[in-house]
Amino acid sequence: MYSISISDKQLYDEGFFSLAGSVKAYKSKDPRVPKERRRMLRAALSNAQRGVSVEGGFALEQLIGHSAFVYSAHPELGRDLLDAISSLLGTSES
Repeated sequence: MYSISISDKQLYDEGFFSLAGSVKAYKSKDPRVPKERRRMLRAALSNAQRGVSVEGGFALEQLIGHSAFVYSAHPELGRDLLDAISSLLGTSES
């Protein structure tokens, strides 16, 4: 049997929480996209709109995929990202 050590912050970052004095971890019901990823997407999209190379060398298709993932967890933010990508591509899908 293996034992691992994990902090409450690490659990929270992965969408879990622990109850005081409990050894078990419980998955929260709401999916969550890490703030760092959301910031990276907004920055990459902003760079793409200005014609600057996209951070991390992401292709536009990858930004669409990441934005769709954000949409699944945060519909309002994901919709804004997808709309911005659509305008960048010159298409209008609503």
